[in-house]
Amino acid sequence: MERSVHVYAEAGDTHAGDDAHDITVPAANRLNRAGFEGDVESVIVSTRQEHQVIPRIERQGDPLLLLSRTVDRSRTNVAWALQYLTQHADTLLT
Repeated sequence: MERSVHVYAEAGDTHAGDDAHDITVPAANRLNRAGFEGDVESVIVSTRQEHQVIPRIERQGDPLLLLSRTVDRSRTNVAWALQYLTQHADTLLT
């Protein structure tokens, strides 16, 4: 199943959102073609200096909401970053 993204609103610097889309949609499409069933829970891309952390946020209504954050690799625990972003999104959406 090919996925697409609909943008409802943008504010400020949207490059991270564009990057999240450019990473997540092709990854999910390729995983599905390879036989993976279900939705991607999160995507983490690491460079020498940074992690791009993209958790999937569950919510009613729209089936998928992505929240993206780029963090300093040398100072960040990825598991904690995922947990924090998910909790932050839950707070914003409730």
